[in-house]
Amino acid sequence: WIDEDFTLKKAVLHSQECSGSHTAAAIASAFESMFGKWKIERERVDVVLRDNGRNMAKAMMEFGVATLPCMAHTLQLAVHDGVLSQRSVADVVALAYSQLEDVQKELGMSVKRLQQDVATRWNSTFYMMRSLVEQKRALGAYAADFELPATLTANQDISSAEASAADVIPAVVALTRLLGRPSDTDRGVQTTKTTLLEAVNRRFNGVHCEALYSVATMLDARYKGRYFDEEKKRSARDLLLKVLDDMSGSADASTEDPPEKRTRTGLLLDMYDEILEENVMFEEQDKTASASQVISCLAEPTIPRNHSPLEYWKCNQARFPALGPAARKYLCAPCTSIDSEWLFSVASDVIDDKRNRMDGEKAEMLIFVKKNLPLVLKKS
Repeated sequence: WIDEDFTLKKAVLHSQECSGSHTAAAIASAFESMFGKWKIERERVDVVLRDNGRNMAKAMMEFGVATLPCMAHTLQLAVHDGVLSQRSVADVVALAYSQLEDVQKELGMSVKRLQQDVATRWNSTFYMMRSLVEQKRALGAYAADFELPATLTANQDISSAEASAADVIPAVVALTRLLGRPSDTDRGVQTTKTTLLEAVNRRFNGVHCEALYSVATMLDARYKGRYFDEEKKRSARDLLLKVLDDMSGSADASTEDPPEKRTRTGLLLDMYDEILEENVMFEEQDKTASASQVISCLAEPTIPRNHSPLEYWKCNQARFPALGPAARKYLCAPCTSIDSEWLFSVASDVIDDKRNRMDGEKAEMLIFVKKNLPLVLKKS
């Protein structure tokens, strides 16, 4: 959540041992138990973030809450569909492994394959990176032998723990533009780029239609409406206005009786009058306090991408009082399940070889203290 000073806060309410088969029914039952323990009504849940496992998607549907997939996991699946599934890429990876084994033998190191991502487990990326560190010496020699770059760079926006729902649409738009733009370096990889673009479009189809993503993007001062075409921008703006009306508890519409509608004859001239009346109604809507603030806010320049949207709202909430509460609500929503996946690592620290007989309830209590104690200590 985001506090009144626009500082992002995090807490772990519940972690639970799930024994037996992880069926959709079992997961839905576990969620029902957890929500009941904390007295959380389903109607108060904006969204449950999950991985792309079919059992998880079905469980959330059976439980009856809004749900979205992890952005990082979806992107990982798109890369697998578009790149790693190609035979030519698989052959190159196999050749590279063979050459790496030769380097390991020359250095007197144990022959080990680099650990790979698992499609259904996001935290497998951590283990993959750890294996890269262990093989740093061999990889350095391999890079020197085959004239590879000394360092690898990556876009960390989505994979960072601070990434929010506002980052999803801009990331997808930027990625699809990059993959669709011809480049002098496309020689030999054009088919791969095209296949990857198709996979990204397929996996993220309809991302602009998701209210959480659209409203969060509009409220992020780094993006606002710049990553929407005109039609999608109008839809996102209407969604934001609806959110503001819902949060204020009362609509800004006039209480006067609506004007009597004229009888239309279906002639072309009537269409002119109809269009004019529609635009007058829209202009009247724009005169409301919330709409005026939305128009003013969106008209201002965006802030640099390396600046914090929370700092922006901390300084500007007084100027846009109707938008501030919405920003606190929507910009705290994460777009990846990284925090949940890190919880697996915490559990492995609590239940280790020396404490392998600890029961699940006690482990849960220790995890709760470990993750939430910093919040208490900061207050004191």
